[in-house]
Amino acid sequence: MQQTMMAILALVVVSMLVLSHQSRIVHGRVKVIQNEIAMIATGVAVDRLEEIGVLAFDQATRDTTATSVGALTPRGNFRFDLMGDDIDDLDGVAIDTVRIVNGHPIRFGVMTNVFYADESDPDKVAYGATTRTKFKKVVVKVISHEATADMIRLPDTIRVSRSFSCGSRCAW
Repeated sequence: MQQTMMAILALVVVSMLVLSHQSRIVHGRVKVIQNEIAMIATGVAVDRLEEIGVLAFDQATRDTTATSVGALTPRGNFRFDLMGDDIDDLDGVAIDTVRIVNGHPIRFGVMTNVFYADESDPDKVAYGATTRTKFKKVVVKVISHEATADMIRLPDTIRVSRSFSCGSRCAW
């Protein structure tokens, strides 16, 4: 009887060790998948910035050169435009996109915000409804809309930003 109890105790101890080890393996795999999803989300954000980069800086610089800062669209007038032919037309636009990974679709939500940037430091937003500068900063936020088959979600929102200059299209 005592040997049977010892054998059962040994099985319990071994089972606990195996379960603990298996748990660490699964946790490690979850982290790998989360990192993979984060890299894909970063790619989605970069793709969005590339799409925006081909647009005109501003409606006033689309076909001509702006000769004063007053010709640029005020920040308060940034809004979605179906034509989408200049950067500020995409302010506040939210879209969904899908990436196929190993045959499985992963849906992402992509939100775009556009701000004028500080001319002395284009990575900083220039606040103020009437502020207009030669730089626009675009911030793209990407979130995973749905979990993978293993119910693994993207842990955080991915934010990627880029500043665009009007360059020679702004002559002041």
